[in-house]
Amino acid sequence: MSIDDYPRLCGGTFFTLVLQALRQRMKAREHYAGDSDGLSDSEVMVGLIKVINLDYVDPGKEKLKTIVNNYKRCETSTSAYLPFGDDQVVTAFDTAVRTDYQTALNGMIGFVNDFLDMSEAVHKDVNLVRALIDLIQQDQSIKANDEFYTEPNGEKRKRPHLATLKKYVCQRSCSAFGIISL
Repeated sequence: MSIDDYPRLCGGTFFTLVLQALRQRMKAREHYAGDSDGLSDSEVMVGLIKVINLDYVDPGKEKLKTIVNNYKRCETSTSAYLPFGDDQVVTAFDTAVRTDYQTALNGMIGFVNDFLDMSEAVHKDVNLVRALIDLIQQDQSIKANDEFYTEPNGEKRKRPHLATLKKYVCQRSCSAFGIISL
């Protein structure tokens, strides 16, 4: 069976799912007036990159636009502007998650607060969690003993156990927690 025969969690798929969970965009009239809601694909990508590399310098929407579109289509994961293929950046973030989990988590909390819709009415956050867990379960390239951070204290769960959880902790700020029920 080839890798194309089953759903796969890659950067482009993850990014597309995140984009579906964004908070509401501005009205077109506000865009024409020169205002920005900060939710363009390029701005969201920069927000994600800054989770893994706080020192990242935004090259600007125009430089990123084509690269981000290719990334969403899973056509590229590396470029001079995308650090996901940079072993040093990936290793540094991995080390931060393993040794200073709270700081790494705070970066993600900041991203969630800045970009994602966490409202009680639409449940985009719940749909994002469901989609990611479903995709992880279907992705045959993810091994059963691979672990995922699921708790605010850095506790991990193995892939098969993700689907058995009925509630997930969603940290909405550095001190406030919410529970996502699936």
